Amino acid sequence: MSAPPPSERSFPTTTFRNRSRLNSGKLRDSEGTSTSNSLFMDTSSTRKLAWRDTRSMYLLQKGLKIKMYLSIFVILLLVLFVMLFTSPSTRLDPVSMTGLMKNTTTKLPKPSRSSLILLGNNEFSSYENPPSDRGLVYNAFRTSTVPVVYRTVLERLDRLWTLHNGPQESLNAPKESSIPFLETETESLSSSSSLALSSSSPKPSLLLGDICEDDDDDSALNFEPSNIRIHSHKQCRFLLPLRIAEQESKARIHLLELIQTAKHLGRILVLPHVGKSRLGVCFKWGFDAYYDEDELRRVLKKHGVRAITLEVFKTWLESRAQSRAESKLIDLGLGPESTSSAVKRKPTAQLVSLGLKKLSPVLVDDHDSRKETQTHGLIISVDSHPVSSAVGDSRFPGCFGERFGALMDLREFTPMAINPSPALGRALRDHVIGAEVVAVLNREDIRNASRVQAGHGGLDEIAKADATGEPDIFMLDWGLRYPIYSHPFEGGLLSYSPLLKSLAQMVLSPQEPYLFIHWRMEGVPTEVLKDCANDLVDTVAKMLHTPELGDGIEKVWFAGDYAVPIGDHIAQVGSRDDIGRTMKTARKSGTFDGLGAEHGEAVDILVDAFREGGELEQWVITDLTGEMQVRIEGHQGTSKVDPELLKDSGVLGILDKMIGMEAAIFIGGGRRCGRTSSFTKQVIDSRRMKDANHIVRNVVEYFG
Repeated sequence: MSAPPPSERSFPTTTFRNRSRLNSGKLRDSEGTSTSNSLFMDTSSTRKLAWRDTRSMYLLQKGLKIKMYLSIFVILLLVLFVMLFTSPSTRLDPVSMTGLMKNTTTKLPKPSRSSLILLGNNEFSSYENPPSDRGLVYNAFRTSTVPVVYRTVLERLDRLWTLHNGPQESLNAPKESSIPFLETETESLSSSSSLALSSSSPKPSLLLGDICEDDDDDSALNFEPSNIRIHSHKQCRFLLPLRIAEQESKARIHLLELIQTAKHLGRILVLPHVGKSRLGVCFKWGFDAYYDEDELRRVLKKHGVRAITLEVFKTWLESRAQSRAESKLIDLGLGPESTSSAVKRKPTAQLVSLGLKKLSPVLVDDHDSRKETQTHGLIISVDSHPVSSAVGDSRFPGCFGERFGALMDLREFTPMAINPSPALGRALRDHVIGAEVVAVLNREDIRNASRVQAGHGGLDEIAKADATGEPDIFMLDWGLRYPIYSHPFEGGLLSYSPLLKSLAQMVLSPQEPYLFIHWRMEGVPTEVLKDCANDLVDTVAKMLHTPELGDGIEKVWFAGDYAVPIGDHIAQVGSRDDIGRTMKTARKSGTFDGLGAEHGEAVDILVDAFREGGELEQWVITDLTGEMQVRIEGHQGTSKVDPELLKDSGVLGILDKMIGMEAAIFIGGGRRCGRTSSFTKQVIDSRRMKDANHIVRNVVEYFG
């Protein structure tokens, strides 16, 4: 059979695609029965293929819808993640999907610099170009792109959260301890290294910018370049106490002077570390090892003073000291590009010594200098050379160069000293100089005299403009011995830490009434020590044998700057070798170096009165060392208290002070036999306040 013409072969196919009914008659005439059957078979197969194509298209559309829903879900999870890791003050309002996908329809919240996140140098290493035309500043909320969160960011956030929020969470958690704060407050103390971590818990936002911002100031949200230099730098000035003269009782008062100075200068106070009854940047323990940091923050906030811990300050320094090549800044839609250059510059710092030996030549105009000396009683000395390196420089504490020196720019301002005029003499005690000190630190001519003019090459525009301003950090070496303000700080004295209060009140203090003796032997002539000891025995006996005063008293608590425990005198009568060795090594006061045999003999006279046949044999004499050995070692609630903390001379002095405040009778040394001390004054003042509320049996007596 010959093949049909091409036109006839194409006809059935054309009518089939158009879904036309097949002309079976023509097919039978031209092709016969076999051709008709073959065509119907082809039609059935084609329908199956069309059904499969339709099903595949349906499944493809359904898969695309599922993929779109999953993408939306992932985007919502990312938005939720950003909200969870943002401080409450800067948390973004929930963004609708329409607004997120269409940037033009969503009005974003007002920006704030406090949500800046610093990343390491590997965050954008996979990009040939930054992911935005704004350079290194990537705005995740102003584009339709899903923000990329790198694993390094999550690791850093986790470390910050663990470091700064872990202790705070443990403080809020209930503890099965008979002593509040013991097992929680001391966790950070027991893990303290050379740079101890405070148990305070600043929020992550404090670490990333809020420490320099005033939430009540709307200008903080104005990101014009001029406002960046004026506002943000004005908000980011610090007062750093390198060290404070004198021991804890007086250093506690000097710190209140520093608080007032920070307030008058409009600067943020960096709370120093503590240790060995001293305050400064190089001591082992965090500020809250001695003092109630939370209460202090509330008081300072009430009086308009901002303060941060040394740990937060060091974190801020580290973030500012990173070079442009070592760090990149991700701005979550909350800051301008120029902010990154400001963040990269090291903070400028100037050493200011108060009340110490003058530095070399006075560079301030001689006439002005003499005028100030005569009028205000101050001598201002400016060194002629900047600090080349803080390492090994005796003007700085020993640890400062290694821990902080490389994080600051010490070359822009030379050191300065402010000294009271020798002409004041003893009148300095009554001549307040606080206002003059603040005025000197704000004087532009002195600032210009201390500024190094050369060596500013390579700074960006913001840093060059700021070169005409004041230092970012005033580092104060506080050597003044007398108050410099006419009125004390309105917030009152610093409260001691909850840990030490718990130890003193719930573990160490006798439950029954007791008599407390405070004898500071430093400065007492050795030839009168025996007479003073006999006078002390007579005074104690008179008080205890008086029925109205001695009722219920069983223990006598001895405290002072004598370093040998009372127990050693009780147990080693007749042998002075061990006591003599203890005298050479033990030390309770940082200024008492002259402990000798005469002091030991005077204490023996007191101890002998409590022996059998003695005038005070029916009472027991004890001290802090003896009570700690008996009561703390056997108390399960103190198992996590760092033993090294309990050996710190400052902690021992504070515990003695708080125990003396609660005693029924307090006996101190008179002028001939004792030294006037802030310790005694603070104990008596506290007892006077408690007596007004009828809390203690307030009896104060002096011997000698």
